[in-house]
Amino acid sequence: MLLTGVGLWSLFTLLTPLAAASGMTPLILCRVLMGLGEGVTMPSVHALIGEWLPPEVRHRSKLPGLYRVAERQRVQERTRSIAIATSGQFLGTITAMGSSPLAAVDWAAVFYFFGALGYVYILACVLFMPSERGTYGDAGCGSEPAARMLGKLRVLLKSKSMWAIIIANSAHNYGWFVALSWLPQYFSDLGVTLSAVGVYAVMPYLSMFVFETAWSTFIESFGLNQGRLSLLAVRRVSQLVAFWVPATVIGLMLVVDVSSTPWLASAFLSVALGANMASHSGYWV
Repeated sequence: MLLTGVGLWSLFTLLTPLAAASGMTPLILCRVLMGLGEGVTMPSVHALIGEWLPPEVRHRSKLPGLYRVAERQRVQERTRSIAIATSGQFLGTITAMGSSPLAAVDWAAVFYFFGALGYVYILACVLFMPSERGTYGDAGCGSEPAARMLGKLRVLLKSKSMWAIIIANSAHNYGWFVALSWLPQYFSDLGVTLSAVGVYAVMPYLSMFVFETAWSTFIESFGLNQGRLSLLAVRRVSQLVAFWVPATVIGLMLVVDVSSTPWLASAFLSVALGANMASHSGYWV
């Protein structure tokens, strides 16, 4: 499913210049179809992590001490793996931002480059990805009767924890995707030339890559490894950092004049968006 999604969004990325030349409606349709292909990425990544990493430890009542150790190790592995898998997207954004000089020369070439790169990724996966299922591939997998699946869905819809995850995920993604689409225009409004926009806009994404990796390592080593924090506490602390730090920093930007200093604006946004990545150690773990 992951490779199917990559193939679809790469195809519609390649077709974007042609769609743009055909009019606004074909362009919007092409980008919507690209988004549909891209939408399977995160579910597929998490499904792969579920296939290859240990499932939730059960039978806690028999050996509670052993359960706590095993469950802590499971969470540590998944925290680390999710951080590695998701922080890679920021390296992609950094590469895209770095292509701004190419966009100044020929904007269509950017779409051709990244569309072709998707098919290079697919080819690499086909050639080098192991064909065997993960050690834990049978955990929670397999077909189930529709009635049983609907029953599980009803239980989920009544779960306060699930709604907390949905709200946290929605709040995080709203801020993140608005920033993703707004940063180039923001720096352009500050007077930064098109060829230099990528230099300023790329710094927040470099910060996101570094902070997510560092935060997951810190919360794992300080909180989980040493038993100072429970899993619930890790989730709560991560969400607090992810929401309160960016809100505070953006509030400071309303007080401090950054309109004449794009590098200072980039520094503020780097701190805000970097801290926002702690959210991945909250609702994704």
